[in-house]
Formats: sequence, structure tokens, C-alpha cells
Amino acid sequence: MPLAATLPKVQEVRERIENSGPSDIRLALMATHVLAGRVSEIVSRKSPHDNTVARGPSGTDVRLERYQVGDFDEEVAVFNLRTAKRGGRERSVALPMSEEYEPWTKELYDYFKKHGDTQVFSFTRQHLGKEAKGPLVGLRYQILDYYLIKDKVKTKVEPHSRDFALHALRHLRVAELFDHYGFEPIEAMYYAGWTFGGMFGGGSIMERYAHLNWRQYFPKLLKRRV
Repeated sequence: MPLAATLPKVQEVRERIENSGPSDIRLALMATHVLAGRVSEIVSRKSPHDNTVARGPSGTDVRLERYQVGDFDEEVAVFNLRTAKRGGRERSVALPMSEEYEPWTKELYDYFKKHGDTQVFSFTRQHLGKEAKGPLVGLRYQILDYYLIKDKVKTKVEPHSRDFALHALRHLRVAELFDHYGFEPIEAMYYAGWTFGGMFGGGSIMERYAHLNWRQYFPKLLKRRV
């Protein structure tokens, strides 16, 4: 994954999303960002010309749990997403229900539950991308140089800028996990659904279960937003 040298301010992007419409697009953008979602994990419909399988959630893919340590007791919304790259393997993303820690959780939770057994975001990634251009218009970010390997040929890609589009919402959230919440790489792996091989150069049978281990990182999310 190319590294971003600069990203827009998180608060600016969140405010743009909050002020966008219609509500189904706004909530899809909220979910893509705060759950560090790949677009295929959010939308539920596939374009006839799309090679990516859409594995978006239904309303049953969220549940309430509690995080308790001593006298501390926090209600938690746990969202289940399915990773298209690995045959729909599940990963869990936990968010505090309290608005002082994450103002978007309750609205997303209520929207999921409203859909029951039906798909939450029943549109294609192309449609979501088109609708996202309005709230994200004008935002760009810089990409550092990196190497691309194709057909065993290694090619250097020079630094360049890109429009801030859908997939960048995932990058922005991961950057926030490190910068604001103090995540360690293994915690970001659990949250974002990366593999051990992708992050550390090796694999493990534990990958089947690691991405369900939301308690590993959840205490770090109990930090008030600025």
C-alpha cells in the first residue's frame, strides 16, 4: 500500500461527511471511514462489469456488548464486516456507544438495526463513489514514492498527488488510529483487517480468529475526540 505523506484533517473530512446527503450516502461514508472499510465491505450490490465481490453488511451484522474493567463499564457496538479479498472472512470492528468517544456510533447502530435481515447499503461502489465526489471535492493528498511489482518487474512510482476518494477514507482512519489513539501495528491489523503476512511477512492459522479480537484494541478508543 503506498504511504500517504499528507492527508486532509480528520475533522474537516468528518464535517464534510456529516453535512452531505442523502442520508443513505452519508451513513455509507460514515461507515467506510469509521470502520476503516474497504468499499467492497460496505456496499452490497455489484456492477455487471465489476471484478470485486460486494459483501456489504445486513442489519443483523451489528450487536451490543459491554467492556468492563473493575468499576468501568462501557457499552460497545460491534460491527461485522466481510473481506472480499479473502472469500468473505469476517472481521469485527468495535466502537464505543458513548458520544463523547465516538459521535457516529449510535446513528450507525440504529441505521443497521432498522434494516433487520436486509442489506444496509444496497448500491454499487460506483454509485457510492459518484455520490462521494460532492462532499470530498477539492481534497487531495500526497503519495510518497514506492515500488510496484508486476510480472516480476519492479518499477518505481514517483511521488504524486491524488484526489481524496472513497478508499482514502480508510487510509485516513488508519492514520488516526496511529496518530490520535496510539495504536500499535498489531492493533491496527485487527481493526483494519490486514493479514499477518501483509504486515509482518508471515502467516498464521490465528489469522482466522485475530480479526474478531476487538478487546485487544478497544481501550485505546476510549479517548475523547478533539
